[in-house]
Amino acid sequence: MTDGHSQLRDLIHVVTGYGAKKLVVNLARVEFIDSYGIGELARSYSVVRQAGGEMKLADVNQKVLDVLTISRLNTIFEIYAREAAALEAFG
Repeated sequence: MTDGHSQLRDLIHVVTGYGAKKLVVNLARVEFIDSYGIGELARSYSVVRQAGGEMKLADVNQKVLDVLTISRLNTIFEIYAREAAALEAFG
């Protein structure tokens, strides 16, 4: 998530500022995530929750899923194989 961390942070603040309550972060193009990226995901989740929203992850490859599991973020995020499934989960 090299430069993506600031883009994610900015986007989360903008969409929650406009009142978005249901967010799906599609990680299909993320091949690797480091501790900085993990921190940004956790901060983004916190911002969304403080705004009264929900944030789900979709299209997470095995490498990224392994890191999410090691960091225990898989226990706070709902993770879906496909974006459509994550969207459906909102009801």
